[in-house]
Amino acid sequence: MSSDRQQVDFYFDIMCPWAYQSSKWIREVRAQNNLDISWKFFSLEEINRIEGKKHPWEREWSYGWSMLRISAMLRRQSMEDVDRYYEAAGRALHEEGRKPHSPEGS
Repeated sequence: MSSDRQQVDFYFDIMCPWAYQSSKWIREVRAQNNLDISWKFFSLEEINRIEGKKHPWEREWSYGWSMLRISAMLRRQSMEDVDRYYEAAGRALHEEGRKPHSPEGS
């Protein structure tokens, strides 16, 4: 195996269970190979927004938007911080059934 590190861009929406499952897989791949993961995010809520409905950032509360904002803040510090946050928030949401995206569940 080459000592050169490979860069992988991984796009995710914290609220998406399929992205979360894929993130578990890419972490396993990283553990077995020489990868750097660049965690990038997008809002499925925004992409799937119905015309006339407010954008997530225009509403008082939006399920995944607050978590994407936290990810953006953490990304300014390091990709490792985003990785740890996404792993913990994804586990809470998709495996433990908790709602870290709501004021009551955070």
